[in-house]
Amino acid sequence: MKHCLFSFGCLLMALTCLAQPQTAWVARYNGGFTNKTHTPLAMKLDSVGNIYVAGSSQNASSHSEYVVLKYAPNGTQLFAARYASTSGSNFTANGFALDQNGNTYLTGTGGTAKFNTNGLVAWTAPYSGNDVAVDTYGNVYVTGFSNTQYATVELDSMGSSLWVRTYANGDAAGEWQTVSQKVAVDNAGHVYVAGWEAWGPTFSCYGGQYTNRCRYYRPSMLMYDVAGNCMWTNAYTGSGLNWGETKGLITDNQGNIYVTGNGNSYVTTKLYPNGQTAWGFLNPPAGELVLDAFGNVYVTGWDVSGFAYGTRKLDNSGNLVWKTNYFGISSSYTYNQAYGIALDNAANVYVTGISAKSGSGNDFATIKYDPNGNQQWVIRYNGPANGNDGATTIAVAPDGSIYVTGYSTNASGGSDITTIKYAYPSVVQRNSDGSIQLQFFGVPGQTYDCQATTNFLNWINLGSSLADTNGQLQFLDTNAPLFPRRFYRWSAPSP
Repeated sequence: MKHCLFSFGCLLMALTCLAQPQTAWVARYNGGFTNKTHTPLAMKLDSVGNIYVAGSSQNASSHSEYVVLKYAPNGTQLFAARYASTSGSNFTANGFALDQNGNTYLTGTGGTAKFNTNGLVAWTAPYSGNDVAVDTYGNVYVTGFSNTQYATVELDSMGSSLWVRTYANGDAAGEWQTVSQKVAVDNAGHVYVAGWEAWGPTFSCYGGQYTNRCRYYRPSMLMYDVAGNCMWTNAYTGSGLNWGETKGLITDNQGNIYVTGNGNSYVTTKLYPNGQTAWGFLNPPAGELVLDAFGNVYVTGWDVSGFAYGTRKLDNSGNLVWKTNYFGISSSYTYNQAYGIALDNAANVYVTGISAKSGSGNDFATIKYDPNGNQQWVIRYNGPANGNDGATTIAVAPDGSIYVTGYSTNASGGSDITTIKYAYPSVVQRNSDGSIQLQFFGVPGQTYDCQATTNFLNWINLGSSLADTNGQLQFLDTNAPLFPRRFYRWSAPSP
């Protein structure tokens, strides 16, 4: 028999007693090519809880292909969709989008591809971009398919081009590296593009540059209306020569825009709908940013020269509310860098990334902070090969389930796209009439008996429950008010 025990005392303090979730499942993908490299780019959840993971996956010839994986909440793989070159070129994914109907979109070195809800390629378009976004009508926006100017295209739902727009400031037009890196679209159909541009007069510098001349570089962004007209541009002219990368670009429901990235003198910035800067906050290079319902901004990345996860909360005026660093578990300074951040409905903060550990290379390390920045728990994952593993993105479902994806070394020396679900194994709640609602996780389709005791000597069967397709089963104990305390367990036959 398989048993899991729950105390009545925990029923009144369920969230405290069950503060740290457990691993519900781990899904590893390599397409059958175990000695190749398979890496995720991004992960998204749809409205019914399915998980979509996109990235790049090598084939038997070691050429990279686009890949989209779809999992059910119980970890069942629903499809593995791939898109490959017919000429042996590498197709490396750079941007990923999911629409409200479950269609997915990838852009990268192999152009832009749409996959339908069954994982089949619906269409492709010859725009090898850095990022992709989709609006509520299924129109698709791709940016970053030029190295000398911002280049953005709008495609309709069938993949046909509606408009193409380019932008370069007068200092950089046509000669200097200027690249758009992120694109977003709001509910009104406004399109926002962010990246880095060359600016200012040329100056003499070291060899390897254009005729030994250099320019400064700065992050900048712009907005197009629904017809593709450029409404405004904005740039941050911080000092320094370092090229950077825009990592996050989001909008809120008031039309404000938030952008962050890494590079010398980069700031996390809020812009008003008219493109004017509301505030800027100088931060360590960022991995990602998220926004809560009150306009607070959460940014994560690395701090202390790569030795720590650096996570910051800013209020809606750009003031620092709290900051925290995670240095891993080694006794000395080692590599730790955060790559993904997410919030739950209660504004708890979840951060994941790569954390070194002696004897196992790098591991996944996922952290929960409460709304005040206090660390609640850390969960680490070391893959079965005891090699290098690293998480790249995280998502939190409305039910509190936590999904983390990244790469993990396998026994053949390759790396698998590895997705993990963390979930609270049970939820127990006292109802107003004194009855107790129990919720457990088990094997989908398996019947379980719910049992109770007051003394651990005599157990009685309360009834049975069937785990649904997500592995969730529920039971209501209407007799709970008759007992001052009660202990519960569920049981299932051994396999």
